[in-house]
Amino acid sequence: EIGAPRPFCIRCAQEAVEAVAKAKQEAKPRQQQIRQEGPPPKGVSIERCNRAELTRLQNLWSERESQQLPGGHRCGGAEVLEAWKVDNPFLACQFKSRRQKLKDDLNRAADRLEGFHGTAPDNVIPICSSGFDSGRRCGQVYGAGEYFAKNPHVSVGYCRGGEYMLVCQLTLGKSSSSPENRDGDHIWVPEHGYYVIKQPDQVLVQYIIKYASSNRGGGGQFSASLERSLATAYSTKPPPQVKQPPRPRECVMTRPSTKGLWMGLVSPHIPEEELKNAVRAFMKNQAAAYPICKLQVLCTHYSKAHIFLEEEMPLSVVKQLNRVPLRVGGASTSVCFDDFYGSPFQKCPKTIAGFCRGQNLRFTQPCWCKHEPRKTEHAKYSLKPLPLDGAKGDEIVSKFMASAHLFYTGLPRVTAIRAIQNHVLQQCHNDYREYLRNKHGEEPVCQELYHGTNNNILDVLYTHGLQPPSDMEPSDACPVSGRKGLCTSLCTNSCKHCTRKHEWNRCHMYGLGIYLADMAAKSNRYVSQPNDGKLRMVVCSVLGKSYQVEGYLKGGSCMHDVVDVRAVTDEDMDEMIETCQPCRAPRASLGAMIVGSDGEKWGRVVSDEDSCWRLSSGRVAKKCNEGMRWFWSAESEISAEAIETAPEKSDLLFIKGLGDRCRPGSSVINSECIAFHPHQCLPMYEIEYTLD
Repeated sequence: EIGAPRPFCIRCAQEAVEAVAKAKQEAKPRQQQIRQEGPPPKGVSIERCNRAELTRLQNLWSERESQQLPGGHRCGGAEVLEAWKVDNPFLACQFKSRRQKLKDDLNRAADRLEGFHGTAPDNVIPICSSGFDSGRRCGQVYGAGEYFAKNPHVSVGYCRGGEYMLVCQLTLGKSSSSPENRDGDHIWVPEHGYYVIKQPDQVLVQYIIKYASSNRGGGGQFSASLERSLATAYSTKPPPQVKQPPRPRECVMTRPSTKGLWMGLVSPHIPEEELKNAVRAFMKNQAAAYPICKLQVLCTHYSKAHIFLEEEMPLSVVKQLNRVPLRVGGASTSVCFDDFYGSPFQKCPKTIAGFCRGQNLRFTQPCWCKHEPRKTEHAKYSLKPLPLDGAKGDEIVSKFMASAHLFYTGLPRVTAIRAIQNHVLQQCHNDYREYLRNKHGEEPVCQELYHGTNNNILDVLYTHGLQPPSDMEPSDACPVSGRKGLCTSLCTNSCKHCTRKHEWNRCHMYGLGIYLADMAAKSNRYVSQPNDGKLRMVVCSVLGKSYQVEGYLKGGSCMHDVVDVRAVTDEDMDEMIETCQPCRAPRASLGAMIVGSDGEKWGRVVSDEDSCWRLSSGRVAKKCNEGMRWFWSAESEISAEAIETAPEKSDLLFIKGLGDRCRPGSSVINSECIAFHPHQCLPMYEIEYTLD
């Protein structure tokens, strides 16, 4: 266990203050080096989605296709087979600028939603590369702009018989009153489910999806160039510049010993395994008495390592490590070794968007640094009604009601939607977005999820944001957290009263995080304390890459102490989760691999064309030659590992619901997401509803 930091002498305190000041001075040129001036260069990258992203897009499709089509029709029997994430920093910058302008005009954050766009296969890559071109518009029956559909089956008709479609993020400002689209920036056509967006910079392509639908028909267009682009990683971005790490910062450790080390910074171009091997060799040579029990390498602008030890390492040994260069990449480089858990008087280097996850942890991964007051200390919020029949209001209501039949306490009816406005909290959310953009080198994924809670504390959530729980029990003697019936303390690790570890009690199944859901019925179970029979649920904007967990807990409490998805490795997941239904390649038909009689891989099946299979390589396999010239392969062209993001490189946990395969206490029926940073989740809308 890690307790409170021990006291130290005045001389040590003065040395720590001077070291922090020096490190702060040296950080300035480092920050200036990182900061980029002007818009990013043009270029786009397209890469296959991981399992969590694919699952989300499949859910979006199935949720939207069940809604009414034009003319009162309904459609189903289609599915998303594959998906690719599109990242275009130049267009994302224009999109961000447009959103900022709309925010200034509206005095609140502009609404955003997702829309489907069908186009000919040959147009997919050009649109991803250059965006939408207002000069190529045609038709324009319902107004001037780019057309997107709420229901994917509407867009199927515009794919020219192809099997690829775009999923785009749309920004909504003021709704226009006429088809000319002059007094606003978008038109909502509810009878046909069309979103008409006035300016191309209000649209950002997020994904390319491949779908199978009975409505697609035969004789569709085929694009060999699109197939080649999607078969491998596609990028027209300029090659990254080789970055030389800055001069190492000073070690400011003051605690007598530590069981965790921070090491940095190293060039980001050194492969992860090579850096891990170099760190292990270094520690074996320089500190063999302190074996490594866990080693993580993280990379943003530069690479760094988190080294967790089996034994406490004295301060003197840590200081000695700083005098020896690290041999990596064929050269010797100077690095800094410091206390992973921080030191008093040290300005916290792990603060992100004004918050350090370790400041309310005492036993798992605490941080003993000096932390600034939270930015939302004097923040204020307001609520603005949102029309239920507008584009955004309609999307919120229809998604909310999609799971109405699963509300166990009655049939819900939405009575009001209010946009939550908190400029300080919005800026913290933007700061976290910028952090993720720098960390991953691409525009962060953004999704809207539900959060249900005690309605009496909503004003706290709207002021300060959603907070991840601490790892401490509330003490009855604590004036902040005591005698309130809380499960975990509201205090930071500086509290003198809340000093006992919070133990598992059939709570926090998947870690000490913020629990969110993609289904309103699930979050409704956690809504309590209604006012005059009216309940309120929060819709949050949630940022980050998701790591999908699909399986059963090997023990009820095994994930309880997870405080950050980035603190978990693949090895940790193997110890905690019994995987169910691993990602397997199809044995036949769409998505399966075909090999020639000589063992040569011909390619993956991308379409069924009656007498033959068309492959991702551009060739065809005649069905009559099966078993003679070619065979189905049990191997996938893309391995399960290749399409999964490692947990330590992710930002969210996505716990996939197992439905009727659920085992009570070790899995969940319906999916949920878990975030670990308050500004990763921004309360955007309040849904007021009743249960009949």
